[in-house]
Amino acid sequence: MGAVRPGMCLFPSALMTLATMTSLAFAGTPGVVPASPKDQVVIDANGDGRGDTPGSLQVVEGRVGENEVDADEVRYCVPFVLNDDEAARIAASGDPVTLHVYLVSKMNTTGGSVAVFGLTNHVGEGVTIDDFQAAAVVVKALAVTDTSPGGGFIAVDATTFVKGEVGKGARVIAFRFEFRPRPSPMDGKINRFVFRTADSVNPPFLRYE
Repeated sequence: MGAVRPGMCLFPSALMTLATMTSLAFAGTPGVVPASPKDQVVIDANGDGRGDTPGSLQVVEGRVGENEVDADEVRYCVPFVLNDDEAARIAASGDPVTLHVYLVSKMNTTGGSVAVFGLTNHVGEGVTIDDFQAAAVVVKALAVTDTSPGGGFIAVDATTFVKGEVGKGARVIAFRFEFRPRPSPMDGKINRFVFRTADSVNPPFLRYE
C-alpha cells in the first residue's frame, strides 16, 4: 500500500487489516482507532429486559433488534481501546471524534431506528451480559433510521462522550447499539438492523483529527 494522503479512503479493499488501520493513526493525518475484536452482541432471551445470553465472538455481523420473530432482543456492544498517545491527542484536540459503523442491511425496520449509547465507566476490553443494561448516556438517539441506506458507513458524532471518558482516565471507550421503539413491534416478523463487526472487512472505528 502506498503513502496515505489526506482525504484518501481508509478502507480501499478487503486487504485492509486492523494492523494496517492502526498504523494510519500518525501525526498530521486523521487518527483511526479500530474496534476491539472483543465486540459482541448480548441477547435478552427471556424477555425480562436484561441481558442473559452472549453472542458468538469472531462473527462478521452485529445484529440490533430482534434475534427471533417477536422475541430475543439483541444489542450490539463495541469497545475501542486507546493507547496513551491516542488518548492524549483526543484530549488536546478541539476537533470532533466520530464513531463510524457499517450498516449492512435492514429487516422490517419501518418506523424503527437505532440509538447509540456510551457505556460510562466501562471496565476492561471485553463485553459481558451486564453490558446489555449497564449504565450509559445517549450519544445519538437516532443514529440510524429506517431511511438510512444500507451498504455503507454511518458516522456518529461521539465527541462529548469520548472526551468525557478520556478526561476521567478511561482507555476503553465502549458503545451500545439499541433498537427503537422498545419493545419492538409484535408483528410476526423479525425487526432488526445489521452492522459489520470488528472481524469484518469494514470494522467499526473511531476517527479523530
